[in-house]
Amino acid sequence: MEGAAYFYSSSVWFTAGDPLPRTKHQIPIQSSIEEGAIPIHVHLNIASIHAAASKIQASYRGHVARSQLKTIVAVNSEADKCTALMQRQETVDRVRVDERERVRFNERLMALLLRLDEVHTHFPEIRELRRRVSRRIVGLLEILDAVSGEEIEFSGHFPASWSEFVKEFEEKAEEGFGESCEG
Repeated sequence: MEGAAYFYSSSVWFTAGDPLPRTKHQIPIQSSIEEGAIPIHVHLNIASIHAAASKIQASYRGHVARSQLKTIVAVNSEADKCTALMQRQETVDRVRVDERERVRFNERLMALLLRLDEVHTHFPEIRELRRRVSRRIVGLLEILDAVSGEEIEFSGHFPASWSEFVKEFEEKAEEGFGESCEG
């Protein structure tokens, strides 16, 4: 590589009205690399390479698991808000009377299910948590359908509270589920 020369070039430009002319400077730079240079070899222990790779992979898996868990927790928090809204009597009355309100609430719950559907994981604990939250949201959808589509028949018994209504509905759903599994 003898005879190799490198140059650094710099240009200076001035705006109109400046008395200084445009100038261009070149500074020669000589290479310090010689042809007889000795390469330096780095010998790495195979075990340390595998340990480093394992550490990187574990860090990445942890990052992915935390981000998936964060998504599930956010959806669960939103489901808590929906549950609190559904427990209010004025929400139940609006859903029964106004079809648009029922559709809006239904779409909100379906959006939560779609956000949960984005979480693909091979961690069994996260899969189970996702499954529990999705079943809870599906249960809220069924309750919404029951509240909005149910013809109110007076049987001499009014539920004392929303939680009693939900409990009765879940019991009926479990009975229907048990019959469909047996048949």
